[in-house]
Amino acid sequence: MGRPVTIYTPEKIAEIKADLDNYIDNTGIPIVAEFAYTRDIRKAVLYEKPELAYSLKRLIEKKESQLEKLAMANKINITFAIFSLKQLGWSDRREIDHSGSLSVTFDSQDEDL
Repeated sequence: MGRPVTIYTPEKIAEIKADLDNYIDNTGIPIVAEFAYTRDIRKAVLYEKPELAYSLKRLIEKKESQLEKLAMANKINITFAIFSLKQLGWSDRREIDHSGSLSVTFDSQDEDL
């Protein structure tokens, strides 16, 4: 038997939003999963509520900027920073367009060639 289903009233969502905004402002590197776990809220619920979308975007942007800044200053494990940034959509692959054409001309002064 699982936990009972909680009804997320507008008041409860407003309370979660205020708590989330406070968490973002007072946490060095905010993490959605940590916020959800420490408040006994399923992480999926946070993403399901449109009222929380802006705050979640703020959280992700702060996390991204903090990871980048701390990694560049060599204050955190670079490998973990790369892993975490990839989870946010970063990529270390180069995209090269090979659709251009190439024309090669050889000039030879030797008629035997």
